[in-house]
Amino acid sequence: MRCATPGCGQSLAAVPGMCAACGTFWGSATQLEQAHKPGPPDVSPAAAAPTPTSCIEVSGARLAIPDNTEIVLGRRSDWEQIAELFGDESQEGMLGVSRRHAAVTVLDDTARIVDLGSTNGTWVGGKDVSAGPVVRTLPTSFVLGLPDLGPAVTVRHILRGEPVAEWTGVRRV
Repeated sequence: MRCATPGCGQSLAAVPGMCAACGTFWGSATQLEQAHKPGPPDVSPAAAAPTPTSCIEVSGARLAIPDNTEIVLGRRSDWEQIAELFGDESQEGMLGVSRRHAAVTVLDDTARIVDLGSTNGTWVGGKDVSAGPVVRTLPTSFVLGLPDLGPAVTVRHILRGEPVAEWTGVRRV
């Protein structure tokens, strides 16, 4: 079986997971094929975005995040809400966080974490993961920047009734 991601086409393992070449998550051959088939045109006035089921927590602030969307973490994230979470390096607890530090993508019960060439590394389970992406089951935690001083980031499912800031999806300009 081959990855159906346009431009990829790499061989996939028989076990559902992630394409090693492009990072696309897949759960079965059918799911992978369906993900890349053009669907019927949307004739509804406005298609509602799926309700996020996961959140990212940094310094006590919780933000709902959509599935299968790469979220760049850091002081100059592409996403306004994420950049606000990390502020600037002078803020307490943000020591060693790069402008575009790491990226996380959540799909169902799995998070893919990638260091984006940060100065001080991304630490999962006490190990620097700067060499390549890691995939962890939710909930998962990791540290951006200096292992003992940088902010801890937790990615997990949203608990019923839990106060979580709603994802707006606004990109920075």
